[in-house]
Amino acid sequence: MSDTPYPIDLDSIRGAFPPGIEAPPLLVDFATWLKGRPWGSVGCFSLQGQFSDHAPITDGSPLRDRFSLFMRLPDGSAVGGWYGAGLDRDNPPIVGLGSEGDYELLARRASTACSPN
Repeated sequence: MSDTPYPIDLDSIRGAFPPGIEAPPLLVDFATWLKGRPWGSVGCFSLQGQFSDHAPITDGSPLRDRFSLFMRLPDGSAVGGWYGAGLDRDNPPIVGLGSEGDYELLARRASTACSPN
């Protein structure tokens, strides 16, 4: 484990979401909790937003309004929400975009609503 803290850039995370969509409070709370902890203590990643036109995909600029890429992995891949047509913009699926052009659905929804009943 490293003495170096996790790289966290809340401003870039907030800016990585499509226009009109705020960064989820749980993601912001996690970033706040993670701040100052040694890199690698809960996995190897950085919480830094990036626009889809800088993602590991060929010419992602047309997808700017469909992704919120907020996590970077050491291999160059990125993780974020997918805001495609017909998807719930309040609870998007979480996807991984690999550095070699691969992609994967990591979670069907960002969160699950709980009912007291």
